[in-house]
Amino acid sequence: MTGDPKGTRAVLEESGRAMTTEPKPELTEVQSWSDVPAFASEDEERSYWDGHSLGDALLDQMEQAPIEEVLERRSGQRSAVVVLRLAPTIVKRAKSLARKRGMTYRAMLEQFVAERLAAEE
Repeated sequence: MTGDPKGTRAVLEESGRAMTTEPKPELTEVQSWSDVPAFASEDEERSYWDGHSLGDALLDQMEQAPIEEVLERRSGQRSAVVVLRLAPTIVKRAKSLARKRGMTYRAMLEQFVAERLAAEE
């Protein structure tokens, strides 16, 4: 059966909703972390990733997260908010390293603290 069953097109046109049948634009594949610019804000980063995706070379570099970490995050366990003052140079270095690893600097710093705590225990 072809055409417009039950007048869907007419209902959408009458409702004033835009009808888009155009395919989404293809994403540009990022092949190297050095191709990813530094972002001034999360909105800028979100906008960038709306048009880009990780290429196979970068995906192959990623490691699977330990199952315990995945389950902990899925459990909905809330995290505590901690305010920590760091020197601007440390933040800059953390952001740079995190970008190379394909993660946010906050997530990377949390990982560093968790790893160090595990080592000390």
